[in-house]
Amino acid sequence: MIPKSLSASSILVSESCMARWKVENFLKTPQQSSEPAGIGTSVHFALEHFVRDVYLEEKIKWDEVKHLKAYYDIGYVDTFNSADFDTDAYRDGAALVAKWYDQNKEGLPNKVLTCEVKENFEIKTSVGMIPFNFIWDRADQIDDETYEVVDYKSLRASVRPDELKEKIQPRAYALAAQIKWPHAQKIWVTFDMLRYGPVGTVFTRDENASTYRYLRRSAERIIAADEDTVEETINAECKWCIRKTQCETLQASIAGGTVHGLGIEELAERKERISNQVLALKYAEEELDKALVTYAEKEELFEFEAGEFQVNITSRAMRKPNSNAIIKIIGPELSSKYGNMTMTNIDKLMRSGELNDDQVKRIQNEVNVTYSSPSAKVKKKQEF
Repeated sequence: MIPKSLSASSILVSESCMARWKVENFLKTPQQSSEPAGIGTSVHFALEHFVRDVYLEEKIKWDEVKHLKAYYDIGYVDTFNSADFDTDAYRDGAALVAKWYDQNKEGLPNKVLTCEVKENFEIKTSVGMIPFNFIWDRADQIDDETYEVVDYKSLRASVRPDELKEKIQPRAYALAAQIKWPHAQKIWVTFDMLRYGPVGTVFTRDENASTYRYLRRSAERIIAADEDTVEETINAECKWCIRKTQCETLQASIAGGTVHGLGIEELAERKERISNQVLALKYAEEELDKALVTYAEKEELFEFEAGEFQVNITSRAMRKPNSNAIIKIIGPELSSKYGNMTMTNIDKLMRSGELNDDQVKRIQNEVNVTYSSPSAKVKKKQEF
């Protein structure tokens, strides 16, 4: 199948199920929108027009916040075809807009270049050039060699900076910016998580080149697919698929007892039942563990045999970083790059070569080690 165009979302769909990709991206079957998506659209409309009026067209000042509210109202009416503002959806979106402005009350930090731009770049394939479409909410210039793509997100789930490296959308944004500004040495991509705050990471020229090669491979995989024999593939997104009622593979999966494609009531019922079972087993495990540890302490043993089983008493070392102190040691740029100062991110930072020896030593001094309460590990004895 030769696509007329590609995008980050269509690439993701093609990787999960080509049968779904054919319906949504090749046949262009219309899809219904959801309330959460409508809230996001209304909020995007407000932020886009307000930022454009302030920074690009210079019609109004940043503190003329009444225009921001007016734009949200217009976006809400256009999206929901209703002027009834006494709804949970309206209040949810209004709160996101207010929170965004409050977080940026002094104005945006960098030079705004574009707002809500729909563009494309071309991917070279065996059947010719195929446009890759993208829409970024805002593009800023940080300095002569550094640019930032900002995407507003109204999702209820948050995201970590390291996750952005693994997602095609931010990678595609960075590639698009690299193509648009080829002299750039660094491209920041920031997901402005409107419910939580901005999360960003930086992409290098080499990483952007790698993304382009990945998109070429993805395009060739789609081109090689046979329109008449596309495969149905069960995946975690089946319940949202437009063709789920006619998918034979999904129906067989449901009949076999899997969760893919189950209705929301069935999902909730099964989740509640299993959660209760897991909780009961957790308490039972804790009671057994406590009894084994008590026996070991009484007998002053760290390991012992119990019939066919070997029991070992262990205690886990736990490292707890002083995050505030470490942020001061590494500075704002690395703090933004690595996000929350968890031990996973701190270990990555110390292995990255971006710190000098003194910084590494100071960080190590800000990590405290404690030990968990002892617990029992039980396994069957093995005879070799």
